[in-house]
Amino acid sequence: MVWRNPLASPVRLLALFVLLAGIPLVALGWIGYQVVQQDRALESQRLRDRLDNAAALLARELDRTLSTWEDLLPAAAKGESVPLPPGRRVSIARRRWRRTAAGCVAAVLPWRGAARGVTVAAVR
Repeated sequence: MVWRNPLASPVRLLALFVLLAGIPLVALGWIGYQVVQQDRALESQRLRDRLDNAAALLARELDRTLSTWEDLLPAAAKGESVPLPPGRRVSIARRRWRRTAAGCVAAVLPWRGAARGVTVAAVR
């Protein structure tokens, strides 16, 4: 007569169940981890693209603004009166150095204010 352990069958069944349920759970967890990593990489790429687009837009705008000022240079070099582009202000700087009470030398910052009707020739 063969003696069988009555608990061996349920333990074997439980182990088989855990093994069969665990393999798909591990695979699902690995796939989920890969999706999260891919999403992070995609978000990083989108951020990089947005920064590149913003830098390109800024460079175009700066180039356009500088070309506007560049168009005014030949006339200003001849001494002609050149109107400033709309929305621009003039900055007049007079460099003066002052000695403070403590004996330190300090520079006076340039005055910067809105000027109406000022041309490049008038600023010279």
